[in-house]
Amino acid sequence: MSKDDYYVIVTKILVYLYKKYKQLEVDRYYILPMTKDFPIQKQQLFDTIEMMKGQGLIKGNVTKA
Repeated sequence: MSKDDYYVIVTKILVYLYKKYKQLEVDRYYILPMTKDFPIQKQQLFDTIEMMKGQGLIKGNVTKA
């Protein structure tokens, strides 16, 4: 993942969480690795979420299914 990709992925995750917060309809399977919206490996996605937590952008646990 290039440095620029990080900000794209973070934005997509934050938009998803905002929609959930506002109780808007969203696909529960939206945040999945190796898809059109998240074209990164599973571990990279989890690492990105952990970095977001470290930066205080999000809270909570990451479920590695």
